[in-house]
Amino acid sequence: MAYRIDRLNSIIREQLSLILQREFEFPRDVMVTVLEVRTSGDTMFASARISVLPNKKEKFILEKLNRSIGMIQKMLNKRLIMKFVPRISFVIDKTTEKIDHFEGMLKSIEKER
Repeated sequence: MAYRIDRLNSIIREQLSLILQREFEFPRDVMVTVLEVRTSGDTMFASARISVLPNKKEKFILEKLNRSIGMIQKMLNKRLIMKFVPRISFVIDKTTEKIDHFEGMLKSIEKER
């Protein structure tokens, strides 16, 4: 069962990336990346973690994606040949912010030495 979910996550991530790349108009200075998709065990729901650069545009992009979730879901339904395609939700990935925070802490510790 785990292999099936992992494979489904991979396929959904690939297809979402293509949909966002080809079907959406983002501002020129914004880069959106689908980092990971996590599908629930019953395959009814999937959460897509996205990265947005620059960070200050995260809220704007997330709102834009959530307003268009119906259209995105419809495109995904057409691309995936499944009886039930998981319902997609988008979440902003905060990993880069955490890494920046830890790097800043390490640099301040090095300066103190």
